[in-house]
Amino acid sequence: MLARLHRAPNRLRRLVLSDAPAYFSSRLTSPKNPNRLIILDNIFPNEYSGFRVAEFHTYFDRLEDTKVYSTGAALFVAGDNRGLDQVIHNYEQRFPNYRGQVQAFNPYRRLQGGLAYSMFLDQVMAFLPVIERDRIPFAFTLYTLGGFFLDDANTIKKLRRINDSPYFRKIIVTQNVARDFINAGAYIDPAKMEFVYGVVTASDYLSKQLPTRRKFGQHKNTFDICFVGTKYMPRGEDKGYDVFIESAKALCRRRSDVRFHVIGRFDGSEMDTHELREKITYYGTQRTDFFPEFYAGMDIILSPGAPGKLQPGAFDSFPNGSCIEAGICGVAVFITDKLGQNMMLKDREDIVIVPYDVAQISDMIDDYLNRYDNLCALGEQGSATFRRVFGSEAQIEPRLRILQAAINANS
Repeated sequence: MLARLHRAPNRLRRLVLSDAPAYFSSRLTSPKNPNRLIILDNIFPNEYSGFRVAEFHTYFDRLEDTKVYSTGAALFVAGDNRGLDQVIHNYEQRFPNYRGQVQAFNPYRRLQGGLAYSMFLDQVMAFLPVIERDRIPFAFTLYTLGGFFLDDANTIKKLRRINDSPYFRKIIVTQNVARDFINAGAYIDPAKMEFVYGVVTASDYLSKQLPTRRKFGQHKNTFDICFVGTKYMPRGEDKGYDVFIESAKALCRRRSDVRFHVIGRFDGSEMDTHELREKITYYGTQRTDFFPEFYAGMDIILSPGAPGKLQPGAFDSFPNGSCIEAGICGVAVFITDKLGQNMMLKDREDIVIVPYDVAQISDMIDDYLNRYDNLCALGEQGSATFRRVFGSEAQIEPRLRILQAAINANS
C-alpha cells in the first residue's frame, strides 16, 4: 500500500499523508481515566535501570491504572541489544502481575489521564510535543545528567520552555546544587518546585535480602574494593574509573592481599591494567538481585567521580545510586564530593569523603585496612543511615504525595 502511495501524484500523496497522524491517533487513544498516571520513558522496562524499576513498580502498586509508554531509545546505554518488544516480553515473563502496563510509545497515540510523568530534562523535552498536543498536565524528576548541566545555556533554555508550558505542574529536584542553580536564575516557578534529596533505589529489597557479611581475616583472606558505574566515556573519568584503577595499582604495590572488582560496561581495555593481572575482576552490567551476595564480600566501594568531565557543567548525584545500594548492604562508602553536595551523611561516621587524588585515596584506604574494626563499624553505621535517608519512607512516600496531589488537582 505504501508503495502504491509513493507512485500516486504528488498532490494526492500530500493529502493522504497530511491526514495520517489524525487517522492513526483516532485509533490509538488511551481509554479515559482521570486518575491515570502516564509514565513516559526511554529505557524501561530494562531491569538494569534499578532505580526506575523500584520507583515505577511502586506507582503500579499504589496509583490507579498506571501505564508506562517507552521508546526504548536508550536501551543501548545498558548494552541491551534485544529490542524493545523483546525487553517488554522478558519483563512480563519475570513480572506477570504487571503484564500490559508497559507498552511501546507511539507518537500517534492520544494520551488521556490525570498526569504525565517522566525523568530527566531531555526526556521531558522529547515528550513535550505529545504532552502539549494532548493537553495533559505533567510533572518530572530532575535527575543529574540527562540534558541537565550547570551554567549551561541549553539547559536554561529547556527549563524556561518547560516553565512556560501551560501544562507544567511540578518538578522534583534531588540535588542541592541543581536547586540552587535553578533558583538563582529563577528558571522555574518556585511554587512548582519540590525538593526531595536523593534517589529511589531498591532499598526495601536489598534490606530484606542481606546475607551475612564476609569479613577480612575471618571469612576471607582478601581485602575487597569495588567500583560500580555506567560507562559514558572511554576511560570512565566522569565516574572516576581512571582514578579507581590508578588507586588499585598504588595499593597493590603496598599489599598483596587487596582485590578489585568492577561492575559496569568496563572490561580492562580502557586503561593499562597489566600490573593488576589476576587481582581485578570484571563482571559486566548486573541486575539488582546480583548485588546482595556480591556486596556481602566487599569491604569498600570507591567512587572517585569528578564533575565537568563528561562536559562542562556535568555532575553526578551525591551519593550516586550505586553507593547508596552498597551502603545499605553495609559496604564502607569512599566517595568524592567536589561540589559540596553532601547534606545528610557524616564524614568518617557514615561515609568517607575522599579527595580527588590517587596518592591520598590509597593512603586513606591503607589506613583503614590497618584499622579494620573501625572500617566495619563505619560500614554498619553507614548502613543504618543509608536505610533511613534513602529508604522507601524517605524517598518514595514524598514522590507519591506530590504526584497524587497533582492528579487530584486536575480531576
